[in-house]
Amino acid sequence: MGVSEGLGLTRLGMDVGPTPAGLGWPGWVGPVLVGLLGSLVLGLLGVLLWMRARGRRVRQSLEWYARTLDGLLEASTPEYSHRPLKERLASLCRLLGESMRVQGLGLLFYDAYQERVEGLRIDAEARLVEVQYTGRETAMALLEALRNEKMPGDLWESIPPGPHRLTLPLQYGTDLLGILWVVFPDADALRASEKALRVLAHAFTLELKNRLLYEQAVRDSLTGLYTRAYLARRLHEEMSHYRRYQRPFSLIMLDLDHFKEINDTMGHLVGDRVLQMVAQAIRKVLREGDVPARYGGDEFLVLLPGAATADAQKVAQRLQNAIQAITVSGMGPLRESVQCTISVLGDHFLSLTQQPQELVQLVDLALLKAKQTTRGGIWVAESPSQLSWKEVTWPVGWA
Repeated sequence: MGVSEGLGLTRLGMDVGPTPAGLGWPGWVGPVLVGLLGSLVLGLLGVLLWMRARGRRVRQSLEWYARTLDGLLEASTPEYSHRPLKERLASLCRLLGESMRVQGLGLLFYDAYQERVEGLRIDAEARLVEVQYTGRETAMALLEALRNEKMPGDLWESIPPGPHRLTLPLQYGTDLLGILWVVFPDADALRASEKALRVLAHAFTLELKNRLLYEQAVRDSLTGLYTRAYLARRLHEEMSHYRRYQRPFSLIMLDLDHFKEINDTMGHLVGDRVLQMVAQAIRKVLREGDVPARYGGDEFLVLLPGAATADAQKVAQRLQNAIQAITVSGMGPLRESVQCTISVLGDHFLSLTQQPQELVQLVDLALLKAKQTTRGGIWVAESPSQLSWKEVTWPVGWA
């Protein structure tokens, strides 16, 4: 019997030619070779199917990273990063919820200008919790403790609950700017997203740093209020909104009475501290979105978007009450309470001019009128005829 017959290949229709003399293979070799060939084919099919599934997973991962990268690129644009942090956190939560199954976010960050820690928390239902802790030393101590999750008490209200929570310190160089928490439904989702989230935390740290640098550029270094140039830009924007949508706004200018006596009697350091206390009082009275600025020396200018004359009068009264509550010891009974004179320019002046700087001139003239008639009070400008409206040369930044 030839080799081909011994292998059973003839019955398979395969002619392998004559078998060399003296060679004889057992009959079981043929089926074994066929089985090996079949296993090889099945193995190759399995590898192809595995590679296809692997490619699908890789493609899904790449799509996930692309979505995340798109979100990070969107978040890094200037106009997006300048949005309020509430909107920023809500958008980030939606992005991560779609791409990483994130259920909630928490953020604590240090506000250097108001010397406080602010906390924001947002969950899957977009509910927001806010907390604030004042004092620079207190704020930095809280951040350092929270880095290691060792701080008990009501501060945890700003931290999303859940056992599967990732803590991401937002550190720029040696400065701890804040802490970001991300909550997941399970440990697998956390592990799958941890590396990408650490990249995101780095990007968010840069965003917080950019916010800080932007605030440094538009705020007065002593009081933390906005600069005159920034208010000029915002005033132009509000004037454009008024022309297009008839959205009103008002201006308030206030001047501290006898402030020179504080500097001359107590020294300029005490005078600086009084200005800082006045700025803090102004911030506490105003709404989010109002624009308080240090106009110059001991004068302050406040832009109230959306406020009509009656609303501005109420704000002016609250401002005066808050400032008069500030006391300076050692100035005698007539000077212990800080006094101020306030002028109000309501929305009925908006139709009389197309130039924002003319509105500033009007509210400034109204303040001069107030000092002449009701020093220490509130004077509301009713019409231009009450004021000596003159043409002036405007400084750079008000053109």
